[in-house]
Amino acid sequence: MAFHHKLLNWLQGWRFSRWLTVPLFTEYFLMRHFKQKPRDTGLSTEKSQGPDNRGNTNLPPGSEPITGELYLELIRLPKLGHSLKSCDDAWGFFDGKIHVCAEAQTCEIRPLGSLKKPSGFTVAVSDGASDSFDSGSWARLLTKEAVCEGTVRKLMSIPSDASKVQHRQLGFIATRLRAWAAKLAQEWRQQYNGSNLPWYLVEKLEQGAHATLLVAEFLPSGPRRSSSNQPVIWTYRVLAIGDNCLFHFRKNRLHNMIPNLDLDQFGNTPYLIATREDYNEQHLKPEAVNWAQGQFLAGDEIWIATDALSAWIARRCRNGNNNRPDVPVRLTEQFFHDLRERRQIRNDDITFLRVYSKSPSCAKPLKKQA
Repeated sequence: MAFHHKLLNWLQGWRFSRWLTVPLFTEYFLMRHFKQKPRDTGLSTEKSQGPDNRGNTNLPPGSEPITGELYLELIRLPKLGHSLKSCDDAWGFFDGKIHVCAEAQTCEIRPLGSLKKPSGFTVAVSDGASDSFDSGSWARLLTKEAVCEGTVRKLMSIPSDASKVQHRQLGFIATRLRAWAAKLAQEWRQQYNGSNLPWYLVEKLEQGAHATLLVAEFLPSGPRRSSSNQPVIWTYRVLAIGDNCLFHFRKNRLHNMIPNLDLDQFGNTPYLIATREDYNEQHLKPEAVNWAQGQFLAGDEIWIATDALSAWIARRCRNGNNNRPDVPVRLTEQFFHDLRERRQIRNDDITFLRVYSKSPSCAKPLKKQA
């Protein structure tokens, strides 16, 4: 501590004493000299599983990094008896190019990152509230902008080693999300400028659109690779508002669920992002924000689903000792039709994304269903 006192005396002598009252100076400069350990926020659900400041990674015992490509399976379906045009769910992803859900029924598998040139990608899903005005277009706009626009992706990168500032960090995210939503709401409203809507739709327009949102960013991490044959360690970060969920399965068991909701929390009153600023000011607060991160390793699968399917997956996991539900690769509409017929899942729009690593032979796009 002798050095510490000498440094303080020297700074006071050079008229820098006012700097000592600045928290940033004390945190960054003085404490850096004593090499204090990073402080824990509690934000990370897997604190030991991620890159440190030197780019090194710690793998769980018995785990291996990914040695092949990653693939993304996508499916989006409307309610039974409805056309896809009326579907209020949306997805989007960014892998250097922006991909958004189109008004075509899609079941396909896409390659994402190669072993030789691994690159990050971002996916998003949103569920528009069916009782609000044109929530499907709001959900599509949210997912498109969330995967490519800088605001949300920067919020995904909050530090995982800050000190006891979980609520403050989540408050910062909520504040930035409110500003981001206000900007997007202006764009959303422009499509109705000059339109001759019936009076009852004008009233609904004034009440605004509402939707949930989940964004997941996947990044290759670890030290700089010297060989293209070296395995890749992937990390992911998740930001969620509402009851869309990410399920991380490892060794065929549920490893992580984000947000970790109880079954009775899948209902009609999730947290939402709205086109109305007053609604967001009242509801889009720190308690509405879920943020987590983890590692994606060889053999893992990550499922992302909107609320109706998320509730079914969560129920199957909890009734089955956290074992992964039996959901076949190359999903078709019939699989979900059967679930609805057996009343295992309510008749709602469905969006399902699955990220996994397999051999290249599995990555053949499926035909669009009529």
